[in-house]
Amino acid sequence: MANVVIFADASVSFGLPIKSSGPYRIATELRQLGLEVQVISLFFHFSNDEIQKICDKFIDTKTTMVGLSSNFWFDLNQSQLEKIDIIRNKIKLCNTKFILGGNMSYLFANRFKFDACFETYSEYKLVNYVNAVLSGGNPPKPDRISDVGTPTYTSNSTDWYFNNSKILYTKQDCFNYGESTVIEISRGCIFKCGFCLFPLNGKKKLDYIKEARTFEEEVLENYENYGIQHYTFSDDTINDSTYKLEYLHKVITNLPFKFKFTGYIRLDLLYAHKEQIQLFSDIGLTGTFFGIESFNHNAAKIIGKGMKPEKIKEFLYDLKTQYWKDHININIGLISGLPAETIKSHTETIDYILDTKNCLVDRIHSSPLNIPNPLLNNFTEKSLFELNATKHGFYWPDKKSHDWKNFNYEISSRQQALKLSNEINEAANKTNRIWKSNFGLMITYNMAQFADDPKTFDELQYMSRKDYTNWFTKNIDTMSKRYTEKYKSNILNL
Repeated sequence: MANVVIFADASVSFGLPIKSSGPYRIATELRQLGLEVQVISLFFHFSNDEIQKICDKFIDTKTTMVGLSSNFWFDLNQSQLEKIDIIRNKIKLCNTKFILGGNMSYLFANRFKFDACFETYSEYKLVNYVNAVLSGGNPPKPDRISDVGTPTYTSNSTDWYFNNSKILYTKQDCFNYGESTVIEISRGCIFKCGFCLFPLNGKKKLDYIKEARTFEEEVLENYENYGIQHYTFSDDTINDSTYKLEYLHKVITNLPFKFKFTGYIRLDLLYAHKEQIQLFSDIGLTGTFFGIESFNHNAAKIIGKGMKPEKIKEFLYDLKTQYWKDHININIGLISGLPAETIKSHTETIDYILDTKNCLVDRIHSSPLNIPNPLLNNFTEKSLFELNATKHGFYWPDKKSHDWKNFNYEISSRQQALKLSNEINEAANKTNRIWKSNFGLMITYNMAQFADDPKTFDELQYMSRKDYTNWFTKNIDTMSKRYTEKYKSNILNL
């Protein structure tokens, strides 16, 4: 039995089996309290009978609490809800606390009653909550109560001491040797893009950066105990300061193994501080995501990204032909439906994607602009578009829907933006720019050893887009099934 059990599955929105880092961050804090914590990742991949076996194996009347991590849970189907019901029924029998966390927790805290909900970076409020439960005292006062009565705790910058925090794994976590994972180097973003509602937006450059010694200790322990050498950096903007890259350079270039990572980089900062280009090469960058959002200059300026489209395309071309070449995969993200976007600029974007001579990026993905309906959004953080909806022409005719409309601009609804977004993704698919993604490469690497035609990380990285797409689509079902089955077997046989 375990004192705490955390169920998590971040593969809901991506299809691929993904172990998110949040539950292990929580587990680290609670294990340091002396509690036995069992994380069950990929739990939607377990059958109902297997979920029942896990509940019977790890949950009893001595279990302090059971948690759900809602990372990337934009919605759940009937099968997934049934699995949660099995967990809920076991909790009722054992009279233990049922809590919710993760970046989509605000959605589900308003749909289902939990004993407590912890939003965003609130792990230390969770520690205080658990200490109160263990001592038999009253839980701390929540920051608010959800619509269905769930006490909800949110974070603020005084709640936690991130700079010296780590994610520490144990054998109970059932990682495969050498598996890639997620690591935090910093928290927050120095920018405030109009569409973004992430916490800690607008922070100062050097706020909430992990100490060099802490980072070194964390990656060395992961390497020595579990052979981990590949990481996804969860930072909103890795290159928000050259200082951060220089301190990473000092640590990484002295490690006893070849460190490799991927993450989010701001293209305009890389262009303005070109010394960062070589720094990234030196410290093991293998892939990056650039949030371009729009090649319409007016639309980009509205959201806070003013680099001219011609410069963007030229710089992307230079990165692939002069600086990084095939050593670093480049992914770009686009958003359809931004204010000032036009059908003309949308068509020009598709023409750029189809121009395989001048567009050399490895992956392109578009999403429709999403803005929560202010009448439905109980999340603490609000985007500038939500706060200033009238100024930008946004409104919601349906009080029960997040489908916005706009009376100022040519793209006048989320449904229209979704259609345009699909057209961009179709063009990306035609040019093999769907599957070879920077983050996806790390996830695929975890499964690649289980393929009929297994590949090393370097083999995956240096494949052409076409060869990678063919290999991936041929092997994905088999390697995904074998990877999840091995994890399930390890958990069930603990």
